[in-house]
Amino acid sequence: MCGVLEESLKPRNGQYIKKLLSTLRNDERLSVMLEFEDASPDKFA
Repeated sequence: MCGVLEESLKPRNGQYIKKLLSTLRNDERLSVMLEFEDASPDKFA
């Protein structure tokens, strides 16, 4: 799963991420963001 998260963090996928997050509840959104942070902490410093 980590590889999928790292791929989704590439700049060209920004719109995809925004669309995905907009479909989630606040608690779900937070969980996804924490996963992104774990996968690539340098991009969420």
